Amino acid sequence: MLETKYSVIYFLTWDCNLACQYCYEIGKSARNMNWEVARDGVDFFMSKYKRVNFQFFGGEPLLQFNLMEKMAEYLKRNYDERFGLSLFTNGTLISDEVVDFFRENKVFVTLSIDGSKATQDKNRRFKNNQGTFEILEPILQKLIASKVSLRIRMTVTPDNCDKLFDNIKFFVEKYALTDIQEEVDRFTYWNENQIDILIEQYDQIINYLLGFYKSDNSFRWKNYEKRIHPFVNQSWKVQRGRCGSTEGMCSMDVDGTLYPCQKFIVNQTLSIGNIYSGFNEVQRDIVRNYLLPNYLEQTRQCKSCEAVNYCFAGCIADNYLQDTNQLQDCDFRRLHQNMHKKFYDELIRNNIAPKRYDSSIYRNTKGDGNSLVAVYGCGSEGCGAEGSAPAGCGAEGCGAEYSVPEGCGAEGCGAEGSAPAGCGAEGCGAE
Repeated sequence: MLETKYSVIYFLTWDCNLACQYCYEIGKSARNMNWEVARDGVDFFMSKYKRVNFQFFGGEPLLQFNLMEKMAEYLKRNYDERFGLSLFTNGTLISDEVVDFFRENKVFVTLSIDGSKATQDKNRRFKNNQGTFEILEPILQKLIASKVSLRIRMTVTPDNCDKLFDNIKFFVEKYALTDIQEEVDRFTYWNENQIDILIEQYDQIINYLLGFYKSDNSFRWKNYEKRIHPFVNQSWKVQRGRCGSTEGMCSMDVDGTLYPCQKFIVNQTLSIGNIYSGFNEVQRDIVRNYLLPNYLEQTRQCKSCEAVNYCFAGCIADNYLQDTNQLQDCDFRRLHQNMHKKFYDELIRNNIAPKRYDSSIYRNTKGDGNSLVAVYGCGSEGCGAEGSAPAGCGAEGCGAEYSVPEGCGAEGCGAEGSAPAGCGAEGCGAE
């Protein structure tokens, strides 16, 4: 019997056409995946899982666009609709042909772009030192016009943090984009003044976004909405925040070697197998039973930290592979926790609920009136309620589906709707 969903990060190449100042990838080279490895990897994962999401990664994966096309055709020919495709790209190689490929194959695109011309060209340049914005802007417009599923990924550094708010406005007001993910460069040293500037920028962003929420019931800022869930639902547990390393995802190098994720790929001793001999369960257990528990219990001393249920003890790979900026990394995670808590508190104070939460109910399981009830599930193990349509507890055999979901009845689940039915399974409280 096939296992359920899985995600694999395909390193199509280690090569890149840019020379970004803050690039974290070590050992860039011209190593490329060939068709035989790409095909065999597809067969390996599709033979084990019901549905697989293939994430094209690099380097710059569009340097291997022909291989991408060949993979998509092979998947459609042999595996029907049991797969999804996504891509991380700097965007500079996107042509009309590539846009057509994205649209026809429903590729979800994450585009790395830091903001307006001044910000983008500061760090994201070609190898000849030429800026990338002039080439990238018409490509961005083409992606939007073609209705390609798109997320913007901005990298925030000490030398561009003072423009973060302006760059958010740039994407919102010029392109009407709201799926924007800003990532702080935690591999670089930040001084106290730069951190203060970053905090001020976040305050401006929160006030700016609240204006949209107040005036437009349909407005969504996905990146922040998903980050307030630990405040919405006090039963959210740190162990649920672990990434999918070894369980729900892995990365595959150009030669078919498998790793827990794309960051571990720089350390060959942490390989968890390859597509020809299969997963190495001994190595998987090392990550599953040693790295996962110990980074929480010992390495980071997270248990007493105020942000533990927000940051989930940080990135496993970052914690294992580096310790030079460990304290600074924790400071940033606490900073982001405080920022998203402020966003959540302002939603409550202004009687605003994002669409993914029930707009009429403002209470948690303690009934103290201080938190939104999550429509999309309580976060308890086994709770499958998600989005605006399904209801029920997610237990095996539960087929309850209504327009307003209720909770799963698990301890701490306060999600309640007006019309759902339960499945009758033990512990399901939906009525």
